[in-house]
Amino acid sequence: QDHHQRVAYISYRLAEEMGLPEKECRYVMYGGLFHDVGSIAESGDITLTSIEKNALSVAKAGSEILCSFPALKFLSEMIMNSQSRWDSVSGIKKVISVPVIQGQIVKLADNVSLMLEGEGSILNRVSEIKECISLVEKGVYSPAVLDAFYKICGRDHIWMDLYYRPDLFLDFIPDNRD
Repeated sequence: QDHHQRVAYISYRLAEEMGLPEKECRYVMYGGLFHDVGSIAESGDITLTSIEKNALSVAKAGSEILCSFPALKFLSEMIMNSQSRWDSVSGIKKVISVPVIQGQIVKLADNVSLMLEGEGSILNRVSEIKECISLVEKGVYSPAVLDAFYKICGRDHIWMDLYYRPDLFLDFIPDNRD
């Protein structure tokens, strides 16, 4: 429940911690909201479990769907990268593209959100999640994104906000009605 909102909020906070410009932080937040949009192309029951099981095909379908909407096309490459391992998208490039880093942020936020399910204090779960993420094999996540994650783990207000205000990401969407 509230998975996409949590991914959006965690993505925003990771991007913010990494010092990305405000506009990019918002883009990553939108990526968190839309990262599973490709699930509408899946057959059968659409559950979070089935989406995660078919994550690569969901990301590919989502990327294609977003390409067909001019206002959302900027999310396409980020969504495609959101299911890729760091070592497969970073390669030996000297300059990593922005959508690759954005995709890595969404990837980690997605995985963290899935791990937040469960019983007990959210702050205790964050500690457990930090431990689990630290045990993931090298090369799955960007070192810079991991570093940002480890830093926000110590910020209790982020996790409490996430738990008690799942719609908090709405505070970061600019009001363009002026």
